[in-house]
Amino acid sequence: MSASSVLLFPEMVLKVSEDGFEADNEVKMMRFLEGKLIVPEVYAYEKEGGKAYLLMSRLKGETIPQSRMQEIGKEALLLLESAGKELIPSRIELRTRLSWAWENIEKGEADMENCEPETYGKNGFRDPMALWDWLSENAPAEDDLTLTHGDLCLNNLILTKEGIGFFDLGKCALTDRNQDIAILLRDIRHQTGIFDEEKFVREAGFAYDKKKIRWYHLLDELF
Repeated sequence: MSASSVLLFPEMVLKVSEDGFEADNEVKMMRFLEGKLIVPEVYAYEKEGGKAYLLMSRLKGETIPQSRMQEIGKEALLLLESAGKELIPSRIELRTRLSWAWENIEKGEADMENCEPETYGKNGFRDPMALWDWLSENAPAEDDLTLTHGDLCLNNLILTKEGIGFFDLGKCALTDRNQDIAILLRDIRHQTGIFDEEKFVREAGFAYDKKKIRWYHLLDELF
């Protein structure tokens, strides 16, 4: 949705982004998750001239090695689950995500090139508007609610000395679990190759809903 720039310092990070929901939500969720998960600590948050300035602690550690991507991915899902869903201060419904997707289409930001090869074209959708129409008509029930990261890619995780750290939390909220599962499966597949996705999900202790996962995959094509 909104582009951000990040300035790294030895012990801190300054994130500058557009003033809006994601910027506010990131701060809200980092404060809520303090002591529950490993997330950056908020030092200061200010707004001026349509920009949001977030000064936070810098999580130190290593990126996820390819050999451990499945292991760490499962653990990340379980950690989010373990945080509980009581009193989560943010809830992002499907209709909200669909409205964001429509805004991206209107602004010409739904890129048809940077997508899975089967999404558009001969055996896919005509264009982003056709995809959005299908998503709207086939929206699944939100019946598996939990704390989700909202953009659970491996590059939004870090291996610290204390465990898995989470950052880039602008879309973190109470949402259907398959939002995170779909993004995570695709990211692991892109980085390691084809693997048994159903086995992965079931070994993590969750139900495998192929239709829902596909729906969330396709929704993310509009971002």
